[in-house]
Amino acid sequence: MPRIGKSTKLYILAFLSPLMDIMNLGYLYPLLLDKGFTYFQIGLLDLSISLGATLLLFFGNRLIDLLGKIRTFVFTCVYTAITSLLYPFLDFWKLLVLRFLDSPVDLRWTSLRYIFQDEKISKRGTFFGVIIFFSYLGTALRGYLGGLIANSYGLTGLALSQSLLILLVASYSWFLLGKKEPSRRRKVYAGKVLSKIDFSLVFSNPILKALSVYFFLSMAALSISLVYYTVYGRTIEVSYTNIGLAMSASTLLSLILTPIFGKLSDKFEKGYLKFYIIGILLLTSSFLLLSYSKNFLLYFSSVLLGGLATAITKPTEEALINVNLPKRRRGEIMTILTFFTRIGTMTGIGIAAVTSLFNVSSIFVVAAAIQLLAAITFVLTVRSSV
Repeated sequence: MPRIGKSTKLYILAFLSPLMDIMNLGYLYPLLLDKGFTYFQIGLLDLSISLGATLLLFFGNRLIDLLGKIRTFVFTCVYTAITSLLYPFLDFWKLLVLRFLDSPVDLRWTSLRYIFQDEKISKRGTFFGVIIFFSYLGTALRGYLGGLIANSYGLTGLALSQSLLILLVASYSWFLLGKKEPSRRRKVYAGKVLSKIDFSLVFSNPILKALSVYFFLSMAALSISLVYYTVYGRTIEVSYTNIGLAMSASTLLSLILTPIFGKLSDKFEKGYLKFYIIGILLLTSSFLLLSYSKNFLLYFSSVLLGGLATAITKPTEEALINVNLPKRRRGEIMTILTFFTRIGTMTGIGIAAVTSLFNVSSIFVVAAAIQLLAAITFVLTVRSSV
């Protein structure tokens, strides 16, 4: 049997990993809305998991460096596979607690991202373009399977499917990647694991400092879209089938264009920064268009524009991070950057939840304003550092 190269194993992992959120991303909140949950309650549910994830980062920021990225990934996979099974059986208040306890899902994604970031590569834009290509291929499959399972078996079927898929990805990661990970033969003291975050790791690097500010602002805007755009589709009476069609079209557009923009960013001088800024501005435009969507055509167009923006932004974002990460203590640095995304997520969701009490569509106007501020901050602070 021919040996599979490490890059190929990572491409397969990138394809499988989106399936771990077949319930959480896309279908959980619309199904809860149909069960009588309000926009405000949905916002509180997402705020709960964001709060838990932020606290987890603060008290466990060195866990990846101490235990290893793959061990951490597999452990959090097993944990979230168990919690996934509880979702269909709980009311709002119990779900609020479960979302908080489900916060290790964020550490799971941090360790997965570290697995990709730790790879030694030369053409970073190309590599991450291929990684994200397979990730969006998996996302497209997730959208189709999620809709099929939701229509046939509801929330219970989605919860069981998510649990089984998480265990599948965990098994793959351990047997094909994790068994060769160097063993950390040092004691893990509680004081080390529960240490304070050393923010100087990021603040001493100009571009990482700028990225931390951008991650905060951008995630405040992006979290609003991720949580509410499928729910908003139901509000303007877009069917589940058409919501799935918009999600699939956006994903496929990103799938096709991401490797292309990844290669282009490698060829142009300062291409990472230029393409990154263009993608951010397009993402802002997609939020504004979504706020004015009152029918399927406008809704579809806004989601498609978001897919185009993502195709431009993601490979260059990963390349910018990878080229500037120090070789040592990468786990802590990635955790710190993720910390800022969680603070941004909590801020965005909190603002959106309150805004939804007055005007639902204005949620996306707020998201556009925050995203524009993020773009301005990025241009002014990063241009001289690249």
